[in-house]
Amino acid sequence: MVRAVTMTSESGGEGKTFIATNLSAALARRGNDVLAIDCDPQNGSLTSHIGGGEWKNLKTQDDANIVNCLTGDEEITNCIYEGPGFDFVPGHESLANLEQMTAVDRSIQMPQSLLRNQIEKLTDDYDYFIIDPPATLSLPLDNALFAARNVLAPVELSQKGIDNIRGLERTLDSMEDGLEEAGIDININILSVIPNLIGDSNIYDAIRDELTDDGALLTPFSFRNRDVLKYAWRERVDLFTYNQMNESEFIHSECRPMYDYEVDLLVKIDRLAQLIEEEWTPADGYDDTDVIDQWNAIVSEYPGYEERIAVGAN
Repeated sequence: MVRAVTMTSESGGEGKTFIATNLSAALARRGNDVLAIDCDPQNGSLTSHIGGGEWKNLKTQDDANIVNCLTGDEEITNCIYEGPGFDFVPGHESLANLEQMTAVDRSIQMPQSLLRNQIEKLTDDYDYFIIDPPATLSLPLDNALFAARNVLAPVELSQKGIDNIRGLERTLDSMEDGLEEAGIDININILSVIPNLIGDSNIYDAIRDELTDDGALLTPFSFRNRDVLKYAWRERVDLFTYNQMNESEFIHSECRPMYDYEVDLLVKIDRLAQLIEEEWTPADGYDDTDVIDQWNAIVSEYPGYEERIAVGAN
């Protein structure tokens, strides 16, 4: 059973935080206990994009955060916050210095295992652990990979995306080989590559075909570059929360309700949650029609999603 998953990308801007945030929300609304873990030192990661911005300043403040539990200054239970349907451990800008912090502590024999050691204390409390790491090769990323050992890889359908997936595969192989030399045998599994932020050009199909020919296991659906993504980020909420908001609830006047055709995002994120729960293979297929009917069927099965309140124009 898949219990822990990390998002991974060889470069920023490919959708790690989008997937981590909304997958956490979907799994929780399907009735699971979820802990999301922010391992990215940069602003704009998971901590900044949930709860309407209630916790965005945790990245720079001295409140309990992921660094405190990784360095042993706090138990992880003291670093958990109750979020919008799921719990989370906030990231912090000092994650950028994690390697230096651990290097001076001679009691730390294997710094890549710090996060996994903490997660193992919580396996009776949570069904799923979702990790949002940085894109750059670093000790926080190593910890995310070693802890989860299951990867979802959002990718831009471009030449950069092809290069990034090939680079990711080399990175994972190198990490496994290095650990094997140290007597630690693990397998880091790419559950699926997720095409993200696509448009209407023929190049997207061509890039998808090339990735498939390379042996990448892609989801049968892609996430389109919908304007509602920007609005949800603007309000600092996940898409499922945004879908429940009336215009009077928006903090920013430029935001508007989710349009009917944008509901495909909700349906596809739910399919990702199903991938984690049931371990279906991406090749199982996906029907891209009648997304409203699909969404209503999902709501009927999982009341945690709730019916749509704000139905926008097509």
